[in-house]
Amino acid sequence: MTWSAFTFLGCVAFFIGHEIDATYRKEWRLLLLLRSMKDETAAAWFIALHVPVVFFVLALIALPDAGFAVVSRNVFCAFAVVHAGLHAFWPKSGLYLFDNTVSRSLIYGAGLFGASYLI
Repeated sequence: MTWSAFTFLGCVAFFIGHEIDATYRKEWRLLLLLRSMKDETAAAWFIALHVPVVFFVLALIALPDAGFAVVSRNVFCAFAVVHAGLHAFWPKSGLYLFDNTVSRSLIYGAGLFGASYLI
């Protein structure tokens, strides 16, 4: 496996882990459009909205057009780095439940692998 493939797949794996953790940590409570809903409704929307997003991301990074796939991978990894930065500076409140070792490892692991891919 090439370094590029290793770091990209690491980024994807940690990011998927974070998204699973985000459901457990009720991340919808931090999102403007979902926070006003009851938890059960917001959770259903949060999960349902991830299906087309994940499909779209996977479709882009798996395209047969190698050039476009590389650009998509670069954008995904750059997003993982920015996402880690957002979590690092997110105002901590009672609604922010990612302040633990597992959550931080997943968030910053995705960012670290993403940065490694981009270097």
